[in-house]
Amino acid sequence: MIKYLGLLYVLIFIVHVIFNYNAFFNSHHTFYFILDALIIFLCVTLFFLELLKSDDLLNLSKSFAVYATFGLFLWWLITTPIIFYETYNTTADWDFANLKRRVFLFANIFMYNCFVLGLIASKPQKNK
Repeated sequence: MIKYLGLLYVLIFIVHVIFNYNAFFNSHHTFYFILDALIIFLCVTLFFLELLKSDDLLNLSKSFAVYATFGLFLWWLITTPIIFYETYNTTADWDFANLKRRVFLFANIFMYNCFVLGLIASKPQKNK
């Protein structure tokens, strides 16, 4: 399912670049940010569902993937609305620009702290 969604995303992207070549390099389309968020949300949801089905639930605190997934998932939940509402604000709105800068700063700090905590807490997995 994830492979097909990835292929569909790449095909949509390629078709968009072919038909809107100049717009691709001059603007950011919120459609891709929202589609990215939906795909990552689906991947995270499937990962947690597979985690619930497995016996690895007992070793949850020692898995780097859990920390990384949690950090990335919250980062996307926090930053996607800011990117979505960016089109409704002009460059003259400095309050929104400062808010956006701070939200991205703290979201990035939180996400990378989750990665660091995951690297510290996780054990290397042995090859089977």
